[in-house]
Amino acid sequence: MSLNKLRLIDIVLFTFIAVVIDIVIGLYGLLGLKLFISVGIPTVLFLYIRWGKYALIANGTIIIVHFIVHYVNLYVMIAHSLGLLSLSLAILFVKWKKLLKRNIAFQHIFLYFLSLYVLMLVVEWFLLIIFNQDVSFLGHILNHSLNIFLSIGLLYMISRQKDLMVNIDIYLKDNVEGD
Repeated sequence: MSLNKLRLIDIVLFTFIAVVIDIVIGLYGLLGLKLFISVGIPTVLFLYIRWGKYALIANGTIIIVHFIVHYVNLYVMIAHSLGLLSLSLAILFVKWKKLLKRNIAFQHIFLYFLSLYVLMLVVEWFLLIIFNQDVSFLGHILNHSLNIFLSIGLLYMISRQKDLMVNIDIYLKDNVEGD
């Protein structure tokens, strides 16, 4: 199988799983609670580690799904969409030497995730203020708090799997050189 085919299958599979879960939770809630929960956000950040710039496909897909499923009003959705788009700055983070290893320490994954999630929160909140949407920063953080904890848990579980939370280019290079 070619690298391009592997990349396409990998990104489509993980994105599809995240989209289905985000749609179900967005429409029906989780355990009867209507809180903001998105498996798509940690999935996108995970795919940026695996595939770098190609994860923009997943990022764009999650933006479109959130725009439809979590629609409140146009200004809120623009702010949320641009906040999600700020996750694409992960492309810069994945060049960080700590993330270019075959076995990435969880504390580096945690720092990567938290840095980008906080950036997303601040971008979204700042745009909400610009668009005259009355949202307190504390309220905005509380709205995302459960998602932050669930995302960290999901990323921890992924990081515990052998050779899943890896940069694929480095993984393949190590395996080819090892043969």
